Amino acid sequence: MKKIIIAGINSGAGKTTISAALMKNFTDRGMKVAPFKTGPDYIDPKFHEFVTGSDSHNLDSWMLDENTVRYIFYKNSVEADIAVIEGVMGLFDGCGSGDAGSTAHIARITGSPVILVADAKGMSRSLAAVINGFCNFDPSINIIGIILNRVSGERHFSLLKKVIDENCGIKCFGYLPADDGIILESRHLGLVPVEELQCLSGKIIRMAELAESTIDIDGILDAASDDYSSYIVQKIPDDIKGSAEGLKIAVAKDRSFSFYYKENLKLMKESGIELVYFSPLDDITLPDGVHGLYLGGGYPEVFAKELSANTTMLDDIRIKCSDGMPVYAECGGLIYLTSGITGYDGIYY
Repeated sequence: MKKIIIAGINSGAGKTTISAALMKNFTDRGMKVAPFKTGPDYIDPKFHEFVTGSDSHNLDSWMLDENTVRYIFYKNSVEADIAVIEGVMGLFDGCGSGDAGSTAHIARITGSPVILVADAKGMSRSLAAVINGFCNFDPSINIIGIILNRVSGERHFSLLKKVIDENCGIKCFGYLPADDGIILESRHLGLVPVEELQCLSGKIIRMAELAESTIDIDGILDAASDDYSSYIVQKIPDDIKGSAEGLKIAVAKDRSFSFYYKENLKLMKESGIELVYFSPLDDITLPDGVHGLYLGGGYPEVFAKELSANTTMLDDIRIKCSDGMPVYAECGGLIYLTSGITGYDGIYY
């Protein structure tokens, strides 16, 4: 199995766009892609899943120890042809002034080579200084190349490639041009989620077509490490497996609540819990016969009007909470349990 990390010079460099374009190209070649996202991001993995048809898993080395990160990585990539890990923020950005939780930390844990993504708009020779700074900052990180984003055209790319070839010790795998047809919209927590986007399929196809003509896909596949570690994927501990047999948990999952770590849900199922998904937006009440409620993160503030209008669901949850049903709520799920919220329209719901 090959593996590669797509890391940014900084946030907003184009990691998700480049990652999605490469995953689409790999998938179109008949390869089985195992997608991953560095850190606590619930939005970007949805793009990976949209492109590949496979679950995308978070590799969070701030929340989890290194062995657990390896466990999640190898468990979910062992049968793939290539694992593609999208980074978070800039390559070396972690918790505080250290690199715990950073893309670089994940690169060391998984032994994966790194391809940098740089927003090249308005840059020429200064790009070499930036690249060399990244390559020399931490010798333990294997940076094998760079992909340029938002390049103004072939002439601009030729100039940048010459700068890189003459001044840097890494390969330039190509670029994506500035193109309004591949822009992914953002808002306060990052990209607008897949569930809310129109015409995403067309954008992904456009990204892949551009990448096929302007990025050396074969070169990336050749450079991607196929040194699959001998790390043994552990089995779930016996005291966990089946320990919750018979429990049925309602999990909120729709446009307003969609932030979940895939591995958490898998662990719940491996422990014997039956997960029943429901929509606080569209369903009238909680599913029948559930013993507990899991309200994950999301965007209740965006859908405050619709959530507030679904009074039968609110009443059912309120009654069951009052009757002692166990509830786990985080982020947007916790907001949903409060008395109300003032939306972006200034109205209190």
